[in-house]
Amino acid sequence: MVTIDTAFLQAQFAPIFELIDAAGEDIVIRENIAIGQWTAHDPVKAKPNPIRITDLIPGSLVKIGDFLLIVRAENFPVARPLENKDRVTFRGRDYGVINDDANQYSIGGVCYARVLLVRG
Repeated sequence: MVTIDTAFLQAQFAPIFELIDAAGEDIVIRENIAIGQWTAHDPVKAKPNPIRITDLIPGSLVKIGDFLLIVRAENFPVARPLENKDRVTFRGRDYGVINDDANQYSIGGVCYARVLLVRG
């Protein structure tokens, strides 16, 4: 059985975390709690990556104008996966959540970053 060294994994993800901290932008996650009612959480840093035409795959969820937002899991204000009814605000605009991926930056059952696909 392979054991996973948490310190090693932290070192592997450190450049990603540094990028988020240095070049990240403030986003506000607005969690839907009831029809027409949201709870706005404190801002967190995220690294926004706009979707380009070269990123498109026929039949996928992704469209031109969408963003991938990488957020450090330790700073993520919501424990549950975000859903289509939840919202993210950044750059002065409101975006709907298309997908919340907690697996892309997870190893050994530990999630280090969440990747949100948002559309506005």
